[in-house]
Amino acid sequence: MRRVQKSLLPPGTGMPLAVALAVHFIAFYGTKVINAGRPHVELKLAADSLVPFCPPFILIYVLAFVQWIGCYALLIRRSPGVFRRVAMASTLSEILAFACFVLVPTTIQRPEITGSGLWERLTGLIYAADTPVNLFPSLHCLQSWLCWRGFQLAPEVPKWYDRMCLVFTLLVCASTVLVKQHFLPDIAGGILGAELGLLLSRRVRWPDRASRAGS
Repeated sequence: MRRVQKSLLPPGTGMPLAVALAVHFIAFYGTKVINAGRPHVELKLAADSLVPFCPPFILIYVLAFVQWIGCYALLIRRSPGVFRRVAMASTLSEILAFACFVLVPTTIQRPEITGSGLWERLTGLIYAADTPVNLFPSLHCLQSWLCWRGFQLAPEVPKWYDRMCLVFTLLVCASTVLVKQHFLPDIAGGILGAELGLLLSRRVRWPDRASRAGS
């Protein structure tokens, strides 16, 4: 009796996923190596001083990673064509982010954590694991925004998924400044970068023609 082995990923989605992940890690971690020892600047607005430090929002900040995995997995399964376009948008926008990180290295002076509660301890762990560089554009905002826009482009995804994703994406954007990992311009940079990636993805396609990207 022959066993039929099903592919883990739909045809045409494996390469876009692998490339998008590789570019993400190169953009974020590779530039840290390139910029080591270089002077960094703070793109801080006066309004940033009015934003309070709210450690409980570190939960939203961390759950953003779950959002990315969940949304990408859902798009891969329900709308592979749209996933291919979102993966291309992610790749292109993070190449632009790579250029921004190298051309204008950015940093932030994070507050001292004085409390010993759960959220303060979790914030301390994130601070220890993530050096305060590569702020503009915010990759947190960029990726969460792409998740929501991907749901918008996929008719196979229920509308209430779309609405929930938008609410969570806005919370993610807020969390980046409320836990003092970013400044306000970084949010705008992340959103604009995602939209620019989506715009470019209308013309730039993956070489595999077996599956067309969503429009």
